[in-house]
Amino acid sequence: MLKSKVSLEKTSKSAPLQMVGLTRSSSQEVAQGYGPSIQQNELKADSKGQGYQLSYIRDIVEPATIDL
Repeated sequence: MLKSKVSLEKTSKSAPLQMVGLTRSSSQEVAQGYGPSIQQNELKADSKGQGYQLSYIRDIVEPATIDL
């Protein structure tokens, strides 16, 4: 049992953390140039700096009437 626990700990220390990214912006923000593509680039830069991998990025664009 101890041997398998040590192996699991070694694996988890060497494997990068997998994350799912989420961008959320209003249609007004998209019209002003701060849309999903800008936020995706920010997420990608953050993942490199923090040492995690983005497995997927989900973009949500909602009407400007919704308070974000």
